[in-house]
Amino acid sequence: MNPYVVMLDPSAFTVPYDDHLCRALVDGGARVSLWTRPVRRLDYFRRGASGSNALGIPYETVEHFYRISERMPLVGSWPAAKRGAKACEHVWNMASLCRRLRRERPDVIHFQWTVVPAIDVRFLKRLRQMAPCVLTVHDTNAFLAPSSRWQMAGWDSVLRAFDHLIVHTRAGQRALVARGIEDAKISIIPHGVFDYRPSDEMAPADSPTEACVFLSFGSIKPYKGLDVLLEALALLPGEIRRHTRLIIAGNPGSLEGELRSQAARLGLDDMIEWLLRFIPNDELPALFRRSNSVVFPYREIDASGALMTALPYGKAIIASRLGLFAELLESGDTAHLVEAGDPAALADAITKVVVDRTAARQMGQRAAELCQGVLSWGRIAQLTLSAYRESASAEQLPSGQRPTVL
Repeated sequence: MNPYVVMLDPSAFTVPYDDHLCRALVDGGARVSLWTRPVRRLDYFRRGASGSNALGIPYETVEHFYRISERMPLVGSWPAAKRGAKACEHVWNMASLCRRLRRERPDVIHFQWTVVPAIDVRFLKRLRQMAPCVLTVHDTNAFLAPSSRWQMAGWDSVLRAFDHLIVHTRAGQRALVARGIEDAKISIIPHGVFDYRPSDEMAPADSPTEACVFLSFGSIKPYKGLDVLLEALALLPGEIRRHTRLIIAGNPGSLEGELRSQAARLGLDDMIEWLLRFIPNDELPALFRRSNSVVFPYREIDASGALMTALPYGKAIIASRLGLFAELLESGDTAHLVEAGDPAALADAITKVVVDRTAARQMGQRAAELCQGVLSWGRIAQLTLSAYRESASAEQLPSGQRPTVL
C-alpha cells in the first residue's frame, strides 16, 4: 500500500517536524502533501538533495491557509486585527479544504495541529467521510501557551472527533485517557531528532573559555521556566558563579522586560548574554559550539523539539523530570534531571557541570547516542504508517499490538 497522505499544519507551528516526517513518509513509500500557510523566508526546509519542487523537497507543499491575513503587518494595532482576520479566514479555509480534499481523495488526513478546535471539530465530520483523520497531539495541555481563549475552547471535543491520536510519550497517553479518550485510539510514537549540523561537523567541542557556558534556546514562554533558571543562578556559590555564564537565545515575546528586571534584581547581568530574537536553524551550530551544557527548566511539557535539536550536539543536558525528559533521559547517566520549579536542585545540577566538565562531556556523549534507533525518522515513519492503517481499520487492534516504542 502506497497511501496518499495529506498533512495539515495550518499555521506552520512545527515546520521542522513536518518536514522531517513528510520526508520520512516519502522514503517509506507514501505520497505526501503538506497543507499550510504561505512559506516564509525563515521557515525551515531541508532543501536540495532529491527535491522535486521549487523548495527542493520531495513532497508537495500547498499554501492553502491564511493567504490574506499573512500579508497583514505586525505593527501598531495590526496584530489584533490580524488575529481577527485569521480566525475568519480559518473558517473559510476549512470549508474550502473540505471541497478540495473531496477532489484530492487522500487515503489519510493527518493534522499536526488544530488551530481553533471549536471550529475544526465542525469540519471533521465532513473530512472523516473522505478519509480517516489522525491528530498528533504534541501538547496534551492545549498549546501550553495559547494566544487566545479561542484556542482552548473545544479541545476535548476535537480530541474525541478524530479517528486516531498520536502522542510522543506515555505521559501524554495517560493524560488523554484521563480526558476520556479511549486507550485503543492512541498510539505512542516518539518525536524524532532534528540535526541542523553541517554535514562535515560532528558534535562541536566545548567552549574554550574558562567560564562554563550554559545555553537556553528556543521561543521564550512562561511554561519553560526561565525565571526558575535565573533564581538558580542566584543561588550558586561565589566561586561557581564566577565560572558560570548563560546564553539566553530566542524570541522573548512579552517576557523580555520581566526577565531582564529579574536578572538585574538578582545581580546576574554580568553572567548573561541575551540573544532575544528568532534564532534561525543555521545559527544553532555556532551557539552549541560555544556551550558546555543545555538547560531545560520547564514547568510542564509532553515532547520537546528543543531537546530533539540539542541531542546530536553531545552537550550535557539539565532538565526538569517530566514528560519526554523523564521518559527518554536517565538522571546521572544521560542528563541531570531535577524537579520542576526547584531552583535549589537546578543550582546543584549546574554546579556539578561546572565542577566536573569531563564527566559532563561524557554525559552529553551518551545522550547523543540516543539519536539512533527508536528516535530515527525511518522508524517513526513506519510507526506512523502503521497508525494510519489502524485508523482505517473498522476494528481496533488490541492494546498490546498498537504502535509504541517508548
